[in-house]
Amino acid sequence: MRRFLLGFMVGVLALPLVGVVAAGLGLFPINSNTNAPAWESKFAHMALDASAARHAPQFVLHPPTKPDYQLFWIVRGGVRYSGMFAWGGQFAPDANGKDVSDEKIWSAVTILTHLNSLPPAVDAEGREKSSN
Repeated sequence: MRRFLLGFMVGVLALPLVGVVAAGLGLFPINSNTNAPAWESKFAHMALDASAARHAPQFVLHPPTKPDYQLFWIVRGGVRYSGMFAWGGQFAPDANGKDVSDEKIWSAVTILTHLNSLPPAVDAEGREKSSN
């Protein structure tokens, strides 16, 4: 019985340790445009749902402070574990067959970088909706 308990305790401690070491070595992919294992997706969805229910995103109250080029990169590739999909290549081509993804991404980045300079009526409405 003592060996069983010792083996159980070692197993309980070793599994999280292996995960921490793997994460510390950069072995987990973070791009949102790669397929995640099923266990990771289930865990991430559970965490995302709980976090969103507790801290709904409030861009109007806390606009991003990163430079435009970094916001473009983040929006284009998405962020795993945040529920933000990769926007790159997600839009239908225009009439000429041109990929308009980058143009639409730059539009979103422009909105994000100008949240602090919105007209007063728009800013007030955004703050009101964020507080609900």
